[in-house]
Amino acid sequence: MREAIGQLMTSSFMNENTIPAVAVPYTKKSLELAERWSKLKQIQKVGIRFILVQENENIKLYK
Repeated sequence: MREAIGQLMTSSFMNENTIPAVAVPYTKKSLELAERWSKLKQIQKVGIRFILVQENENIKLYK
Protein backbone atom coordinates (compact mmCIF):
# COMPACT_ATOMS: atom_id res chain seq x y z
CA MET A 1 0.00 0.00 0.00
CA ARG A 2 2.85 2.36 0.79
CA GLU A 3 4.34 1.77 -2.66
CA ALA A 4 0.97 2.40 -4.33
CA ILE A 5 0.67 5.73 -2.49
CA GLY A 6 4.17 6.64 -3.66
CA GLN A 7 3.31 5.82 -7.27
CA LEU A 8 0.12 7.84 -6.99
CA MET A 9 1.90 10.88 -5.55
CA THR A 10 4.67 10.85 -8.15
CA SER A 11 2.39 10.35 -11.16
CA SER A 12 2.49 13.05 -13.80
CA PHE A 13 -1.15 12.30 -14.64
CA MET A 14 -2.67 13.90 -11.52
CA ASN A 15 -4.61 17.11 -12.10
CA GLU A 16 -7.54 18.99 -10.52
CA ASN A 17 -9.99 16.36 -11.87
CA THR A 18 -8.13 13.39 -10.39
CA ILE A 19 -9.65 11.55 -7.44
CA PRO A 20 -6.60 10.00 -5.79
CA ALA A 21 -7.28 6.41 -4.76
CA VAL A 22 -5.35 3.26 -3.97
CA ALA A 23 -7.07 -0.11 -4.58
CA VAL A 24 -5.69 -3.18 -2.84
CA PRO A 25 -6.96 -6.64 -1.88
CA TYR A 26 -8.87 -6.74 1.41
CA THR A 27 -6.78 -8.31 4.15
CA LYS A 28 -6.62 -7.82 7.88
CA LYS A 29 -3.39 -5.82 7.41
CA SER A 30 -4.71 -3.64 4.56
CA LEU A 31 -7.81 -2.88 6.65
CA GLU A 32 -5.63 -1.89 9.61
CA LEU A 33 -3.47 0.37 7.43
CA ALA A 34 -6.43 1.98 5.63
CA GLU A 35 -8.16 2.75 8.91
CA ARG A 36 -5.00 4.23 10.41
CA TRP A 37 -3.61 6.05 7.38
CA SER A 38 -6.94 7.59 6.34
CA LYS A 39 -6.79 9.58 9.61
CA LEU A 40 -3.39 11.12 8.83
CA LYS A 41 -3.46 14.85 8.02
CA GLN A 42 -1.19 14.46 4.97
CA ILE A 43 -3.43 11.74 3.49
CA GLN A 44 -6.55 13.82 4.16
CA LYS A 45 -4.95 16.94 2.64
CA VAL A 46 -4.32 15.15 -0.65
CA GLY A 47 -7.69 13.38 -0.44
CA ILE A 48 -6.39 9.86 -0.96
CA ARG A 49 -9.05 7.18 -0.75
CA PHE A 50 -8.35 3.55 0.07
CA ILE A 51 -10.39 0.94 -1.79
CA LEU A 52 -10.22 -2.53 -0.27
CA VAL A 53 -11.52 -5.24 -2.60
CA GLN A 54 -12.87 -8.42 -1.01
CA GLU A 55 -12.86 -11.85 -2.68
CA ASN A 56 -16.65 -11.69 -3.12
CA GLU A 57 -16.11 -8.46 -5.12
CA ASN A 58 -17.50 -6.20 -2.39
CA ILE A 59 -15.46 -3.11 -1.66
CA LYS A 60 -14.78 -1.05 1.43
CA LEU A 61 -13.91 2.61 0.92
CA TYR A 62 -11.92 4.72 3.37
CA LYS A 63 -11.39 8.44 2.88
